[in-house]
Amino acid sequence: MDGMERFLSSGFNVGQLREELKAFEDSDPVVMVCDYGDRHNTQQALTVVDVEHRHVEELEDSGYSISGVAIKDEDESDGGEKPLMVLKFT
Repeated sequence: MDGMERFLSSGFNVGQLREELKAFEDSDPVVMVCDYGDRHNTQQALTVVDVEHRHVEELEDSGYSISGVAIKDEDESDGGEKPLMVLKFT
């Protein structure tokens, strides 16, 4: 398993997300939480504002990203074969 496969397998897939969503009502709000990166590990909440349909092949290694992975700008991408759900948040 290469680094990108390992990265993708460490998170949820669409089926797992669907299973978790069964416990919620359609009108329930959604936020994403991530570590702000300070020494107190502040958990910042961010709202989901869009869902993009992209491709796994658009992911690339990046030294600028804390995760080590970034997604190419749409105008720089040639697309790909394997679907990728991208949740955009603010």
